[in-house]
Amino acid sequence: MPILKNVAGQKLAVYAHDTAADAPETGDAANITARISLDGAAVAQTDDVNPTELDAAHAKGVYIFDLIQAETDADLIILSAVSATADVSIEPVMVYTDDARVGSRAMAGDQMALQDGAITAAKVAAGALDNKGNWNIGKTGYTLTAVNGLGNQTANITGDLSGSVGSVAGNVDGKVLGGGAGVIGGVGAWALDGAGNAIAPASTALTNATWTDARAGYVDKLNVAGTLAHSDAADTYKANVAALALEATAQAIKAKTDALPANPAAVGSEMNLADGALSVAKVNADLKTGDFLNAQVKAQDNIDFGALQKASLDAAIAATKAILDKVETTLEEDGALWRFTEAALVKGPSGEATVSDADKTDIAQRAWNNRYASTRTLTQSAAQVAAIVAGSTITVMRGDSWSISLTGLGSLATRSKLWFTAKRHHGDADTTSVIQIRLAGGLIYLNGAAGIAGDGSLTVDDEDKGNITIALAASSSKLLPPGSYDYDVQMLTTTGAVQTMTNGVLTIVGDYTRAVT
Repeated sequence: MPILKNVAGQKLAVYAHDTAADAPETGDAANITARISLDGAAVAQTDDVNPTELDAAHAKGVYIFDLIQAETDADLIILSAVSATADVSIEPVMVYTDDARVGSRAMAGDQMALQDGAITAAKVAAGALDNKGNWNIGKTGYTLTAVNGLGNQTANITGDLSGSVGSVAGNVDGKVLGGGAGVIGGVGAWALDGAGNAIAPASTALTNATWTDARAGYVDKLNVAGTLAHSDAADTYKANVAALALEATAQAIKAKTDALPANPAAVGSEMNLADGALSVAKVNADLKTGDFLNAQVKAQDNIDFGALQKASLDAAIAATKAILDKVETTLEEDGALWRFTEAALVKGPSGEATVSDADKTDIAQRAWNNRYASTRTLTQSAAQVAAIVAGSTITVMRGDSWSISLTGLGSLATRSKLWFTAKRHHGDADTTSVIQIRLAGGLIYLNGAAGIAGDGSLTVDDEDKGNITIALAASSSKLLPPGSYDYDVQMLTTTGAVQTMTNGVLTIVGDYTRAVT
């Protein structure tokens, strides 16, 4: 099925192949990127920077790129993907799009789905109801809600009509709200109540009950603008709010604010506290309730703040002096530098004259686990027939059964694959390796040829610390020529990252006794 043109939410799949192993490449999503060209234009980075692996077990080598709508707005789409992993090949994908509006092979009677927004009220009003056809006013299921700028119309409206109307010809039996330039025909007279609802009064004229002499007198006191136009005292016409509940509250607030000094107060103005506002007894009582004073201070009737402050300073100075006294016995000045004294270096963590065996073991273990140390030495007994590792150099005897232990390589928890490889030159292919042993794969190559898998093994002893053991049977080690070779231990993580855990020189020493059976 082709890609739909200018439609979001679509995908393109690519296939990644390991040319060296001649197999699909899995777990490589983080190393794959792609560029896209629309209608043969210049390529650009895809919006989806890295694809998603479809299924490493059941769809090996297949990775999915998510396309945004802009990346499908073309007749021809070319997606070129590459992998940063060596020996991984990905062919470009070329796709011609299909018009999303109409299927290219739609048959008579087929259903066609419209895109969201294909039909809107604005489009219908502009295209179908612009003085074309019947408005269907008055029919069941149709209403006229708002028509702006409508010219002269003739229609029977049985419901309510609100808004401004230039003129109405005919009878209006319902409510009319708003002002009109003219009304022709019979219109019932309506008034508005206090809530704004239209009501029908008994008479449109004001009665004597509505306009009493007292009310008319108040109106006489006002001019057209609503302000007083009479010489009578204005207080006569003010509302009496004395009975309101808020009046008492306002008067109480006013009584208190009247006692405040002028605002703003002048700079340096004094403020006098009432007698008894502060006293020794009150200050002492408040301080004694705080958690910041100890029990001895709280027990006192009166606090001598001067003595208290001096005691705190004396305690702080004494504590600082005790620390400095220890530093003085630990460090000594050597020209422009400071160094540890001999006594500090000789004494162990517990302060004894010599370092205990337990502390020695702990110090040695910490030094060995430091992967950034310049040298590390591993020794084993001859009975174990094990390799001797000095720094980054491994020395083994040809014809012996090898058991090479490497520790402190760093965490191997995220490993997917793990190799031990030794070569004559850095640029040699893996297939020409002197030795290559893989985790869960055994001996892969020996002297540039396929090895016997069961003759070699790579075992992870502690994945958190990075402790491993490399083993090789004597029947295979006897075939190796003596000499010095470059080696490394390399890890492929579950996210596709490649990491060299350690590297160095592998020295194979020639043996004298050639018999191994």
